[in-house]
Amino acid sequence: MAISTSSRPSRPVGAFRTPWFQALESPRLCIIPVRDRNGLVQAFSLIADREVARLMEFPPELSFRQFEQGFHRGPRKDIFLLQERASGRLAGLVIFCALPGRTSWHSILYGLHEDFRGHGLAKEGCRTLVACMARNRISEGITATVKGSNRPSRKVVEALGLRLVPGAGQSEWAMPMEGFRPTIPERLWRLPRWDHVPTGMARLARRVMGVLV
Repeated sequence: MAISTSSRPSRPVGAFRTPWFQALESPRLCIIPVRDRNGLVQAFSLIADREVARLMEFPPELSFRQFEQGFHRGPRKDIFLLQERASGRLAGLVIFCALPGRTSWHSILYGLHEDFRGHGLAKEGCRTLVACMARNRISEGITATVKGSNRPSRKVVEALGLRLVPGAGQSEWAMPMEGFRPTIPERLWRLPRWDHVPTGMARLARRVMGVLV
């Protein structure tokens, strides 16, 4: 099933969007999309760890309420929990955030609990997700911002195929999805003039596009 992450009709604040998939598996991980408040609580339990928050550059004093509000506030964010298959323990999370002004590009952010670091699990989880995005035409490209001192994260983005952006400094990495070609319905959906179409007509057109895409 092909899925587009382009703008959909607005949803009520606090509503959870349909995830790209129900679950994915890699050799050592179950990858579970956050699709309800309980999943969001589990994601926050990892970010509540000060070291994970520091590595992911979240404020150390971040409350669940702030995290929840940030998740539901645009642009769209998709969070995936990484569960170790052998132990059933929650190992980490990956977050994809749509980039404003860069149609169908996403930034990637990831973090692991200290018990699971150093074994290539972040690389495995991210690779599995990026491959899913490529198969389902979800993203045209991936970016990441990595501090020069964060060598483990640099290794992950290098393994994903991201490369330093010329002229963007030493922190931004990006990778266009090879062979990504939007279909005609996807191109129509991305037209920037939807805001000038009467609400009823736009809603109907988006429904039609949703079926075609």
